[in-house]
Amino acid sequence: RPRPFMYEPEPGPGSEPGVATHAERLDSDAGLSFYSQHSSTAFALATAYSYLFMLRHPGSRLIAPVWILTEGLAASTAVLRVFAGKHFWTDVLTGAAVGVATGLVVPLLHRRLPAGSAAGASAAWARHIVASPMVLAGGAGLLVSLE
Repeated sequence: RPRPFMYEPEPGPGSEPGVATHAERLDSDAGLSFYSQHSSTAFALATAYSYLFMLRHPGSRLIAPVWILTEGLAASTAVLRVFAGKHFWTDVLTGAAVGVATGLVVPLLHRRLPAGSAAGASAAWARHIVASPMVLAGGAGLLVSLE
């Protein structure tokens, strides 16, 4: 959907600073509001780092501060994107949800389980996931399949 500044009136000559110019309105990025990739990336990195820190340092007193610090930095990225007029709140909330999910799922898929354990045997299918880039005439994507 269009970015928030696209809903504002067209700027006139000598308009105030911070108002989108005519060139910004014609830019291809003017229609890339949903969902916030900046928020998604920030939350994916923050969540993955915090989750891996928690796994590598069980029982550490720093687990809660690490989660608070990293997620707080990601949240500040999202809030600043809204205040800059680049996104709506729904854009950054959706980006945050996608980022948190990605930050949890990717480390889980790469986790090594003991081969003899029941959890290791039941998760054997996860070792056969294949991801391949997919390029089409209208865009690109990622093809995920089981071998």
